[in-house]
Amino acid sequence: MALVRKTDPRKKGILESFLTVFGDLKVFRWPLFFLYDPGSYLVKGKDMREVINIVRPGDILVRGYVNYLDGYFIPGYFSHAGLYLGHVDAEYLKSIWSDDERYAPLDEVLEKCHAGEQMVIHSMAEGVFMEDLLNFCRCDHMMILRFPDNLTRGPGNGEKLFSKAEEFSREEKEIASRLERRESVPFSEVLPVITKVALSQLDRGYDFRFDFADFENLSCTEFVYYA
Repeated sequence: MALVRKTDPRKKGILESFLTVFGDLKVFRWPLFFLYDPGSYLVKGKDMREVINIVRPGDILVRGYVNYLDGYFIPGYFSHAGLYLGHVDAEYLKSIWSDDERYAPLDEVLEKCHAGEQMVIHSMAEGVFMEDLLNFCRCDHMMILRFPDNLTRGPGNGEKLFSKAEEFSREEKEIASRLERRESVPFSEVLPVITKVALSQLDRGYDFRFDFADFENLSCTEFVYYA
């Protein structure tokens, strides 16, 4: 059973419709006024070029904003997260895809995904979608989080992960088994699996309740965590 659910925009409620443009509203405390401003950001061209030179496939990108209204409701310095996939095209996807019910059918993914040299996948009010890295960099501050080159299971962690192993794909079960045996697993072997899980969620709806116990819909951090 493919884990892809198409969000019908006609079923979007008033709250969800408002939140779709919520993140583009700036608020100024004195004098109090609101400004719809989706394009004025502190991260500029030279910063984007630095990101392009640094970022690697599999990196987690987190970003935040100054004065934007959603920042007053989402706690923390950063308010959004995405997963950097890098170069994505049909040839690459055909080379890594697996026939497993954990992943969506390849033809569905090819229909929904956007090919490009530097692609990011993330979840916003519109649902899970892909866009160019330069679009994702339209923010006021940003950080790149990177996995180590080799993954190992640390002392005392992983029990919850391994208890869910029956829900994994064959490849995920193999990785989990190696980690459970305290083996070192190169991240390069894990990345294609993360990519397939992530792309299988394209068009899944946004979780406006932020319920991390239910993956029917996915907020931005839920999506990254899930993948």
